[in-house]
Amino acid sequence: MNLPIISVDFLERGYKQRDIAILVRNNDVIQPIADKFQDEFGTDVSIVSDEAFRLDASLAVNVIIAALQLLIHPEDKPTESKLLSSISNKYCRLDWIITACLLMRMKLD
Repeated sequence: MNLPIISVDFLERGYKQRDIAILVRNNDVIQPIADKFQDEFGTDVSIVSDEAFRLDASLAVNVIIAALQLLIHPEDKPTESKLLSSISNKYCRLDWIITACLLMRMKLD
């Protein structure tokens, strides 16, 4: 079953994104489904799950937290690596990167 194609069919029939829900039996399939929709539609689709309400699941929050941790512990190589990895994520927005850079610059001043 190709969920993105089925979802497009619902949208073409006049349903709104907020009217469409995908229920799964276990949480292991949530991320692959979300990734598939992000790959197909990018930012044109809104995905909300119980995972979305966890702060540690937010890429933006992880970028800011890693930058703040590096302000306190600039020698922390694992956190530096995590920050660089987060920034290189294809869904990382420029404003998050700028915020992290501004935080790092504050440390240098």
